[in-house]
Amino acid sequence: MASLHIFLSAIFAFLSGLLYAQSIDLQTQPAYQSFTAGRNILYQKALLVPGSSYAIVLVAVRRTEDVANWSQDPADGIHARLFAYDLTSRMVDEAQTHMLNQQIGADKFYDPDYCGGLGSLTPDDFKADDKRLILNRFYAAGTMRSNCTDEIVYIGGKLYLQKLRAVDTGLGAEVAKERIIMNQQALRLYQQGNLQGAISIWEQLYGYWQNGPYATAGPMDEVLNNLGFAYYKIKDFRKSEKILLECQKNFPHRAVVNLNLADLYRDDGQVSEAIKYYQAFLQSPNLTANQIAYAKRQLEILKK
Repeated sequence: MASLHIFLSAIFAFLSGLLYAQSIDLQTQPAYQSFTAGRNILYQKALLVPGSSYAIVLVAVRRTEDVANWSQDPADGIHARLFAYDLTSRMVDEAQTHMLNQQIGADKFYDPDYCGGLGSLTPDDFKADDKRLILNRFYAAGTMRSNCTDEIVYIGGKLYLQKLRAVDTGLGAEVAKERIIMNQQALRLYQQGNLQGAISIWEQLYGYWQNGPYATAGPMDEVLNNLGFAYYKIKDFRKSEKILLECQKNFPHRAVVNLNLADLYRDDGQVSEAIKYYQAFLQSPNLTANQIAYAKRQLEILKK
């Protein structure tokens, strides 16, 4: 496939009251040149991120290195990248491009938690709806069957990638079920007033998130938020801040994390940070009336 212009033939955006189709020229971009130089391009596909001036371009090339380690899964023979192309500047945004590929695990060729890297994403499973881009991946290496679902959204002037699901339909699925049960046990302990018992379980689950196999299997967004909030309740603000920020980075759509961070910084005397996170929380969709009223009241108090 020639590495010239990628045309968004069926992708339209409504900007300044006008519908338009946009041609993307990646051939002159250094990041694209570096990735594709001397390689056989297998496929390219571009999708516009709803509500933004960005197109995300999936580019896949043939891998030639490390052949001895390949499994029978064809994804092992593919090396792919996502390029964040700014339609306004007509340039690849290298910072956003690096972030997307790092978080999706583009180079994790043999890791089932990342579906064997980005090579397992086919053009047909790279889709868009009216709010986001959706990336469904499937990786089958040996006895493992990994399914990954990720999404890319545009919020507050930035692109975000959120890992919605990464489970192995064999062992990984059982791991996810076990972690759901452990999280429920911790919640019951918390509700009974046994904070240390709940924290002990959540810390064990957090250890799996950091170091264990199938790191993302199970409700890890909820686990990180719960652990961070539990540390806050026992006034261990530094541990709480670390865990909540990690949750916010990896799961930006979990709106309550911003509220928990705001409460943490308020009680820790960091007024400017508290204001920032209350404001960020109020920008989240689907908030309840009570949540909105609470956050607005805290902002009023902090700004006096």
